[in-house]
Amino acid sequence: MAQGKTATVDPGKTAMERSFLSRPMQLAFDDGLIDLETSVFDYGCGRGGDVDRLRKIGIKANGWDPAHSPDSERMEADVVNLGFVINVIEDRNERIAVLHAAWSLARSGMVVAARPTWEAREVNGKPHGDGLIT
Repeated sequence: MAQGKTATVDPGKTAMERSFLSRPMQLAFDDGLIDLETSVFDYGCGRGGDVDRLRKIGIKANGWDPAHSPDSERMEADVVNLGFVINVIEDRNERIAVLHAAWSLARSGMVVAARPTWEAREVNGKPHGDGLIT
């Protein structure tokens, strides 16, 4: 980061804790993109909830996150999940680089989920760049 410039949001604080698969991973499983023969890499896995739950149902899953699992290896998998990661990256060029990096690890497909603009209208937040701080 440039001298004197500070990040507005700590992306590591945005990782949700849940007791079920995230909506993108549940849909990928329900739609057959992911099955028991599919390997999954969660790029930006947060606290690793999806990785843990996928493993519990017998799916080979691994994850990496710059805040919560920075020492984990980024590895190829059949499907790469980029769930709500681009929503927490403020810099547009960094978002593009992350999309390319995640795609480079995908052998057959990638799940990309983001909060759409129309949904953001229902969220209370302060406008910032091309997004909102909630």
